[in-house]
Amino acid sequence: MNKILKKIMILLAAGAIVAACSNDFLEWAQTNQLDEATAIQNANHLENAVVGIYNRIALPAGFLGRNVQTKMELLGDVAGLQGGVSSNWFQPTEAWAFTDTDGRIAEIWQVGYQAIDRAARVITAGHELLEETQTEADTRRIHLSIAQAHGLKALAHFYLVNFFGLPYTYQPESDGIVVVGNDRITVEQSVGGELYRSTVRQTYAQILADIADAKRHFALAENAPFPSATARFFFTEGAVYALEARVHLFMGNWSAATTAAADALRVSGATIVTDSAAYVDMWGLLTPTDEDIFVLNYTTLNFGTPNHMHIMWRSNGAAMYPRGHNKIQSTDIRRGMLFPKPGAASMFTMKFPNNISNIPIFRASEMFLIMAEANAQLNQIPQAQAFLFQVAQRDRAITSVAGLPSDRDGLLAFIADERVRELTQEGHRWFDLRRRGDLMSRTPGETLRDITNLDVRRTVLPIPAIEINASGIRQNYWTETLP
Repeated sequence: MNKILKKIMILLAAGAIVAACSNDFLEWAQTNQLDEATAIQNANHLENAVVGIYNRIALPAGFLGRNVQTKMELLGDVAGLQGGVSSNWFQPTEAWAFTDTDGRIAEIWQVGYQAIDRAARVITAGHELLEETQTEADTRRIHLSIAQAHGLKALAHFYLVNFFGLPYTYQPESDGIVVVGNDRITVEQSVGGELYRSTVRQTYAQILADIADAKRHFALAENAPFPSATARFFFTEGAVYALEARVHLFMGNWSAATTAAADALRVSGATIVTDSAAYVDMWGLLTPTDEDIFVLNYTTLNFGTPNHMHIMWRSNGAAMYPRGHNKIQSTDIRRGMLFPKPGAASMFTMKFPNNISNIPIFRASEMFLIMAEANAQLNQIPQAQAFLFQVAQRDRAITSVAGLPSDRDGLLAFIADERVRELTQEGHRWFDLRRRGDLMSRTPGETLRDITNLDVRRTVLPIPAIEINASGIRQNYWTETLP
């Protein structure tokens, strides 16, 4: 029987628990090993181990520091690299010429599972500590660490299943990913000699279970303080609700998505920035903004290297194509974020203006757009318009809900475009196209590969070949859906 993961010894480095990496998540080279039984002995150790999860989630290139967001934008239809310098890395993505040996795809798989593994170990170790005598303050800190681990594990599962599995709204019983519960990842699971992949539905069930556990432990933490005064650099209770809202949106659970998004705004206190200058300026701040619910920080919590989103979307040439930036009118304050890419019709944006810029994962504007879309799906037009207006008013020509569509189909089309205007570069476009079942087309000659009416619901990334060879996991039928 094949093992999901061979036992990984927890490593201590630079005050955080960090696992060594190699080419796949099944076979990791080990250095500076400490026995797992003695690595986490108290609340301080557990907090350090949580930092180790953030280390993987925010890895400047491999996961949410570049690869996840960039893949989702370049696989879509509104941004690309034409004329850029990253030919060896991401041009195959935009050209839909990637293979199962693509190093960036392998990094998403590997680093995502590293984060999941660390989270599972924090959860297990945290529960073991709770069985021992603790001070009241330490008990709350342990619950806070467990809550964050559940939330981050759910987040990593969510991205992985949407890259390597089909959309929930299309084929929920199809192969998802290898799901990791709360135990250390040493169990043996195999079906027919292959590593077991849960279905998409089962994967979402685990994500929602982790979200529920995160809420429960946040309640038990009783407002225990985060290690930093800037709580939005951590996966707070507000971030858990924001993830829940996104998950329900992807599942088509419209009422649940609205409720969770409203809770995310309520718990986090995040609000919309409406002033033009403040909106542009907020992208260069090194502290969270009023709109942020959860951001990755590369200053006070950096991990030794800069975020690569700045590098990707500036010096490496990724930019919005006319199909994208033409959706942003001259009266829109977001137009002030754009400037021409030399020698091209594309436009750079001032998101991630420097290599220590924060990278937002959840913002207030996304929550309002989720509530708008969910209510439009439910044909609750006045509510959908009210939520949409909170974001759409960034176009100064839209002064009231009267400037918005008044029918369900019109609202849904407007919201789809509004998500481009508001969330471009933040890693949403391909997932949005897939979950909605859009037929994707690209303007001829604008991108590295012309595409006409591609059914993106059917598209999926390949499981990395190195993983197939190591574990025998069942491969996706990714070649059959290439344009």
